[in-house]
Amino acid sequence: MSDLQYPLNADVLKGYELIADCYQAKGDPVQAAANYRKAISLNPQNENAAGRLQGIAEKR
Repeated sequence: MSDLQYPLNADVLKGYELIADCYQAKGDPVQAAANYRKAISLNPQNENAAGRLQGIAEKR
């Protein structure tokens, strides 16, 4: 594997949030939260993912 770094594009960043949405709809808040956290770690300005993660935390 190459050590090259590839910049993340908006589609990749949105992908983690969409995966989290799917896990949430499936009823798996643990995996949903993990993917929302990944989305936030890649884009700390992602208020939508942060809000959804907060919603999961409030339900626990």
